[in-house]
Amino acid sequence: MNISVKVTDLAKIEADAVVVFVWPGVKDDEVAFSPEATKLDHALGGVLQNAVRSEGFTAEAGKTFVIHTHGKIAPSRVILTGVGDLKKLCAADIQRSGAAAVSRAKTGKAKKIAVALSQELDPQSVTEGVVLGNYHFTRHKTVEKEKQAEIEECILLTAPNKLNAVTQAVALGESVAQGVLMARDLVNEPPSLTTPTYLADVAKSLAKSTRSISCEVFGKSDMEKMGMGGLLAIARGSSEEPKFIKVVYKGGGRKTTALVGKGITFDTGGLSLKPRDSMETMKLDMAGAATILGVFSVLAATKPRVNVVGLIAATENMPGSKAVKPGDVVTIMNGKTVEILNTEAEGRMVLADALSYAITKVKPDVVIDVATLTGACVVALGEEVAGLFSSDKKLADL
Repeated sequence: MNISVKVTDLAKIEADAVVVFVWPGVKDDEVAFSPEATKLDHALGGVLQNAVRSEGFTAEAGKTFVIHTHGKIAPSRVILTGVGDLKKLCAADIQRSGAAAVSRAKTGKAKKIAVALSQELDPQSVTEGVVLGNYHFTRHKTVEKEKQAEIEECILLTAPNKLNAVTQAVALGESVAQGVLMARDLVNEPPSLTTPTYLADVAKSLAKSTRSISCEVFGKSDMEKMGMGGLLAIARGSSEEPKFIKVVYKGGGRKTTALVGKGITFDTGGLSLKPRDSMETMKLDMAGAATILGVFSVLAATKPRVNVVGLIAATENMPGSKAVKPGDVVTIMNGKTVEILNTEAEGRMVLADALSYAITKVKPDVVIDVATLTGACVVALGEEVAGLFSSDKKLADL
């Protein structure tokens, strides 16, 4: 999708749809219009306000309402998009609203849309939502691939005095969103493709894209020398060689952040074999690793003045003849011995070595671990909320 920022009258712009934002009013049955939405309502003779009242539209985050303009203004349709309570507004709500607007536009086969940015909304978050809402993974589809609706062009409309600031925010939002899409692509690819070696190759390609990133990949023999008994134990059942991937971004500054990602490229549970239904989605057990690589793609694009070290412990967890057995005792990198009672607990084994490496070799100021570590988190929190655990409340609150 081509994204641009322009200063244009939103009632005169040629587009299949124009998106404006609204939120709940003071009264329960009231919808407050942004100045941009109000302008369109006046151009359409008050039809927007009348429609939302008669249809009982609520302006909750992610809710949309479509009005056809019948040639009264240049855009063919107006998409009213709710952002929820402004007093509780957060980046996630803005992203959700931007994504919802794009999804609604796609259902109407729109190819070109305009989004009227409101001063109440962060343009970076709007951009992220727009890009993410346009995403679909069709790389391995055949007939269905041609049927996928996609927005080809999105114009973000702003005021003249905000053009430069908004342009910069939109560029940052697009970079962040592309990093998310990279992670999504890695997770969506089949596990026969996204092997530990593949993840290592992606990391190497990131390093080749910019001087500020370097990459070092450790193989099995290197791990043996470092004493990574946890990672090596989980890798024993697979014919795929494990990889320990280290990516370094040097942007300047005195402090260093370590990002540690779980990279189980497929998890059968090992000899403690998962049920069939639980195994179907286990190609996503490397989502932590995919996130780290996505972050580094953003670092390469935006070049912030920070130092970041990414560490990825990548392997499959398979029930081969050499697989680690329940009751085995292994020694991880920091010298601690671990008795493995359930080979389904592979994540904490590989992360133990990765975190030990971070503490002893990198010695960072901050360590952030990203992992699909336990299904209990989904049971407790549901599908839309991630678990966050931290020994540093200040860091967790960021």
